[in-house]
Amino acid sequence: MRELSVTKGDFDRSVRISVFNKEVKNAVQSNGNISDIHFIPVIKGYEITFNNNGVSEKLCINAKSRFYDGLIIKRYINGKFRKIYFTKDGFAETANKIFAN
Repeated sequence: MRELSVTKGDFDRSVRISVFNKEVKNAVQSNGNISDIHFIPVIKGYEITFNNNGVSEKLCINAKSRFYDGLIIKRYINGKFRKIYFTKDGFAETANKIFAN
């Protein structure tokens, strides 16, 4: 880690994001209602946009928070805020919970 120009916290956050994105891809493959999915990197995490039965949805994933050492996932349906999820581990359960609703 000494050779890298990133801190351990930055490295851990990027690993969390990568694992969560992989779990989202797995959940989407098992759900036939999801289409047109896009993973968009942003400054503090990722945005995932998709259509669920023709309804536009977006997940905003924040990996860098001063007060929480985990992922903060905000779900928007048709541009309106619907729910917030907090997860430090158990990314598969969180992704399945998001796409089950």
